[in-house]
Amino acid sequence: MHFVDAKGILSAQNASELLEKALRSKRKKCMIGHCFGLDDNNSNTHSIMSQAGARRAVNTVQQCDNDAFNLKHP
Repeated sequence: MHFVDAKGILSAQNASELLEKALRSKRKKCMIGHCFGLDDNNSNTHSIMSQAGARRAVNTVQQCDNDAFNLKHP
């Protein structure tokens, strides 16, 4: 479930689940991560935020992606 808080920022209690569900769709894998404020991470090919052209090795959300989200949204 998501909502807009008093500051107008989109928050999500189940953000990882929403991200995983969205990534199963035919969208570019990293686009949903960008909606959550994550940057491209081409230095880690085991991150969903690594671009396909950077030889991304995964197609699902990884622990490093969850950690990046949690750092950004404590």
